[in-house]
Amino acid sequence: MAFSQLIGQERAKRMLSRLIASHRVGGTYLFFGPEGVGKRTTALLFAQALNCAGPDAAEGEPCGACPSCRKILHGNHPDIRYLFPLSRAGKGALDDLLHDARWGEHGPRFDRAASISIEGVRDLRHEIAHRPFVGRMRAVIVCRAERMTTEAANAFLKMLEEPPPATIYVLTTARPQALLATVRSRCQPIPFARLASESIEHALIDRFGIDQVVASASAGMANGSLGRALDLATGSLEEERQQALDLMQTAGTGLEEVPELVQKLARQSDRGEIQRMLELLLTIWRDVMVLKVRARAHLVNEDLGNELTAEGRDLSLDEIVQTIRAIDETLRAVEGNVNLGLALAYLVSRLSRGMGGAEVWARSPGPSAIM
Repeated sequence: MAFSQLIGQERAKRMLSRLIASHRVGGTYLFFGPEGVGKRTTALLFAQALNCAGPDAAEGEPCGACPSCRKILHGNHPDIRYLFPLSRAGKGALDDLLHDARWGEHGPRFDRAASISIEGVRDLRHEIAHRPFVGRMRAVIVCRAERMTTEAANAFLKMLEEPPPATIYVLTTARPQALLATVRSRCQPIPFARLASESIEHALIDRFGIDQVVASASAGMANGSLGRALDLATGSLEEERQQALDLMQTAGTGLEEVPELVQKLARQSDRGEIQRMLELLLTIWRDVMVLKVRARAHLVNEDLGNELTAEGRDLSLDEIVQTIRAIDETLRAVEGNVNLGLALAYLVSRLSRGMGGAEVWARSPGPSAIM
């Protein structure tokens, strides 16, 4: 794959290609944006372009076919190093993660309790103390950089302050605000945006062989994330959608069951899982609005049509819009660093039928005001 084959991300592609073509590559880069939009894939392509021996390498375009590009793709280039969140199982999982990393949007998968430890940073520091072995430039790719422990982040910061020769760092994250401010300040930001649903649908069909009907529905629910659309298409996000429906049901029957459900979700889910659940909840309430205005042909969750029609029957369009806004506010708060339990409790209270409708919603403070 070359930069030109990436789905979307025109701004990121232009920035990186210009850096390579102008021979101004150096330092540390922060690839930030939603999950599943191509940050890891782009990091691998960037590493390929920096070491490519192909005819267009000088223009910032990796050939994907030379020995260097192939080694990077297969995860066995000696000058491309990785930092992954690892659970206590430790390095035994690293080979699987490297294998998954080749697939870009389709992996790797991380245990929700996994982190980047100070031991991992120290090991890396020893490994890259000298010049690259065979390539022109060494690349260190840090996946889910926000999962560095405080000790690991401080050790990593010292490594950035004393960079080894011919080495760049690429940090990827969906939560840049969770990184140490001192680490962020040393990075050149490269923003990644959500993808168009049409582009995601075509990728699911052309690259992964997904049925057109399934691809269209998954792309519509994915909120701009190819990785999430692939999960939806293969059924692995069904449990998260059910959690979103459970949240709606609890809100619709009153507040008695809220503490138990909220504690369960906050205890069993990490921040990324809560974000995905809220994004799915947004698609569900979007469908409630679509049905309210009699536009059933535009449904995303087609299998829930009858249930969602009943959900919106006694609500005004304004109340539905206010609910969508409440979910979006909560999602933005969760993307920050607020307490998950409080964020979910706030949302369920906003969704509850017993809150008095749009008037109470309008008076209610946002999640940032109560957390």
